[in-house]
Amino acid sequence: MTFATFETQDGRPVELLTFLNGATVFRYTNANNVVTVGADTFEPLEYTRTAPSISKDADDTQLRITLPSINPVVRLYREILQSNITTVTVERFHDNDPDQQVQVFWKGEVGSVTVNNALATILATPFAQGTDELPRFTYQGLCNYFLYEGSTCRIIRNDHRFVAPISGILSPTQITVNGLRAEAAIIDATISGALSSDELDEYWLNGYCEVNGELRRIIRSPAGGSPQDPDTIEIPYKFNNASTGDQIEVFAGCKRDTDICVRKFNNIINYGGWPTVPKINPFTTELPVGTSADTQRDGFWAG
Repeated sequence: MTFATFETQDGRPVELLTFLNGATVFRYTNANNVVTVGADTFEPLEYTRTAPSISKDADDTQLRITLPSINPVVRLYREILQSNITTVTVERFHDNDPDQQVQVFWKGEVGSVTVNNALATILATPFAQGTDELPRFTYQGLCNYFLYEGSTCRIIRNDHRFVAPISGILSPTQITVNGLRAEAAIIDATISGALSSDELDEYWLNGYCEVNGELRRIIRSPAGGSPQDPDTIEIPYKFNNASTGDQIEVFAGCKRDTDICVRKFNNIINYGGWPTVPKINPFTTELPVGTSADTQRDGFWAG
């Protein structure tokens, strides 16, 4: 029978939900058991979603998918800004169809993820609506690129990584890793040796760390007591599963300006900003020759 026949007669509809982020694929189904279609396996997932409709309101074509906040798709957006677009595909088939005919119901991409305690809501926008969004890059002094992004930033993240056991957990959000400051100096020496002692103390700030598959941003380094310990980092909220002795991977952070791109990463050729752009728009504001900053006071230009 055709797919349409199953839809209108004695079919047993099953929904298939696929998230694709780069080379990583997450496949789920609303069925109670694992579903295999061809070579693809879909894991059961308790989720709900809205139904798209056709109207003059562009928001009606969006999907809102509610699922557990511990889901790995949600984790992609909890801490580390994603450089890859995550696509969403909703498909439908009938488990009593011997031919396993699958029809695409909806396709789009993840627009945002919000978390409220145990649940998260993914706002997914259709591809057609995504073409109306603003360009991703802006003419700004700071770098537009995501750190360690392969095709743009091009820094090899493992060249700026430290792997070691957790030495101690001072509080749910403060983690000590012996040798963290020393490793920063070793990495710097192999690249430029140009960082100051204070910069080596903060080498991991704005980077991220990973324990047992969980990612967290590093919001303070050094951290700890007073004086603060350069081997202690602080994360925004605790790991769900981390103990003293567990392996932790720590990746260096970036301030996104040209100075740190040169001295810390030796990567200025791939810099993704425009540091010489004037601080104000020269096309709409009159400036003295050779001036790039707004120095006007009380209606007069200060010389």
